[in-house]
Amino acid sequence: MPIEHLVCMKLRQPIPEERLQALYRECEARFDRILGVLTASMGMSWHPNPSGFTHAIVIRFEDRTKLELFMSHPDHVAAGHLLQSVFSEFLVLDYETDRP
Repeated sequence: MPIEHLVCMKLRQPIPEERLQALYRECEARFDRILGVLTASMGMSWHPNPSGFTHAIVIRFEDRTKLELFMSHPDHVAAGHLLQSVFSEFLVLDYETDRP
């Protein structure tokens, strides 16, 4: 059954939009190289959030096993380091879905 991996993030401080876009492209490219990743996208919320989370990543996996392999994959670890340089807090949720 497919898995949705949702990561909500808080910016450390404002940064130029072009730097954010470059970060999105770099991380999405890394995620796309990992076996079992069906889709990956990142973006900024346009709706204010009282908890301060400003950005999100959504990655869809073939199944739970592929998510587990993803967690230690070198491209995921490298993307994590990039994200930690810009974002200060992370909230991660994973769930199964029966939607195609």
